[in-house]
Amino acid sequence: DLIGIASGIAYSKFYKEIEQVIKEKMPEGKNVFLMYTCGKPGQDFAKSIKGTLSSKKCNILGIYRCKGYDTYGPLKLIGGINKGSPTDDEIHGAVKFFREIISKL
Repeated sequence: DLIGIASGIAYSKFYKEIEQVIKEKMPEGKNVFLMYTCGKPGQDFAKSIKGTLSSKKCNILGIYRCKGYDTYGPLKLIGGINKGSPTDDEIHGAVKFFREIISKL
C-alpha cells in the first residue's frame, strides 16, 4: 500500500485538519509520501506530520515541496507572495517525484 498526503502549509505545518486525520485514522506500517506547497520552501514544514507518521511506524518514502501562493499575515496587505505558484516546472517536478516513488515499490 502507498498513501500520499498533500497539503498547503499554515502556521508552519500541514493544515490542522490533515494533521488530525493522520493522528486519528492513519493505519500503522504504511508506505507514505508527502507533498506540500508553502511560502518559503527552504524550511522543513513536515516535521510535525513526520513525527506522527513515525509514531505509527510508517515508512516515509519521500517529500516534495515547492512554492505556493501565500497570503499569511502581513503578506495579505501586499497581495501575497509567489503568485503563479506552483509553476509548470514545479508541477512537472511533482509528477517526476511521484513517478520516482512508484518506481521504488
